[in-house]
Order: sequence, then C-alpha cells, then structure tokens
Amino acid sequence: MTTVALANAAPEEPSRLGLAVRSKRGAVGRNRVKRRVRAAFRQLAPAGGYDVVVRADDTILSKRYAALVEDLRVALGRVTGGRR
Repeated sequence: MTTVALANAAPEEPSRLGLAVRSKRGAVGRNRVKRRVRAAFRQLAPAGGYDVVVRADDTILSKRYAALVEDLRVALGRVTGGRR
C-alpha cells in the first residue's frame, strides 16, 4: 500500500480519500479492497485539510483488518507530519 497526501486549500475541511486499486480478482476484489480501506480511513479520522491518495492491491484482502488500520495509521502519520 502506497499513501500520498497533499495539503488542500481548505484546512478546516475534512480530509478526502482517493483510491487507486488493482486486483487480480476482478471487480469484486477491487470493491472489497476499497470498502476495507475506506472503513479504516473513517475509523482513523485523520486531521483535516489533506487530500490523501492510497494505492493498493488485493493483497490487503489477506491482511487482518487491525493490521490494515495500523498500517494506514502509520502511513497517514508520515504523510501528514503526525497531525491527528
């Protein structure tokens, strides 16, 4: 999973998530990956004012959800400078 974030023009607005997902399992796998990453993003509720893009593939489906949340938490901490 690769994560990139850019500060947007409205720091008071909630952060936005963009997804770029590739899956060998077709549309069903791609949609499952998207649902899991979106749920983890909502759970973490990152600091506002960022446009976050996550690039992922279907290997996320073999991870435990708690591990996915932790990986995303670490990635968001890096790209947002630790802001929560």
